[in-house]
Amino acid sequence: MFDNQSSQYANYYLITKGILIGSNVVRIGGSPLGAKVCGFFSIPTSVTTIDTNAFRNMTDGSAGIVIPSGCTAIGQYAFTYFSGRVSLPKSITSIAQQAFYTATFIPRLSLPENVTYGATPMQSAKIQRLVIGEGVTALTNYFANVDLCREIVVPEGVTTISGYYVIGGANISKATIASTVTDMAGYNVVGSTIVELIMLPTTPPTYGYSTIPSTSSLLSQFKMYVPHGCLSAYQSATGWSAYASNMVEMPA
Repeated sequence: MFDNQSSQYANYYLITKGILIGSNVVRIGGSPLGAKVCGFFSIPTSVTTIDTNAFRNMTDGSAGIVIPSGCTAIGQYAFTYFSGRVSLPKSITSIAQQAFYTATFIPRLSLPENVTYGATPMQSAKIQRLVIGEGVTALTNYFANVDLCREIVVPEGVTTISGYYVIGGANISKATIASTVTDMAGYNVVGSTIVELIMLPTTPPTYGYSTIPSTSSLLSQFKMYVPHGCLSAYQSATGWSAYASNMVEMPA
């Protein structure tokens, strides 16, 4: 049990009964827990910040970690190399650089709405299902360059998806692009394993050097669905025209 203003842990322990953090703690972080927790993991409602390295190297073998509803910030590397279940509250407003770097989330990770993100927050993470909350306007380098995830839906409100491997990663086969997106300039923006790209913008977004990787071995299977009445616009648009034969017009 920890009962102070900032809780720090020792590394690499097997904890079978569980962890109870004292009710006065407001910040968890500083030194990684690095433990395998087989019992409960109780975080008090007083915690407002999951700070740097808080759950780094931790394996959660219990029912999962529930971040309390009053928490507003996830720090840098907070869940790096973490493996387990995590529930994030709607109160989260900031997720720092590489907060979830190489983490494994089972079976899903849902990101709250109106969050400010640091650079590459989920680079190389393993997530079976990723839900991105609304309120973010730009997705940039390696934002969701994740493994295991089969499908990513870019929420309404996002206008820019640009940079390197933004929503790429091994095994991602389906991506839905919000109607508000106007810019998709970048390199391998949607990754080389994509076989189904659902485009909701009625005007083709700006195409970059290699928005869709032309070297993908899956291009023979690739289908790009565009809004009803917009097929000719996409088939003649710069960059997108290279995939004219792969395009399918969605019904009205």
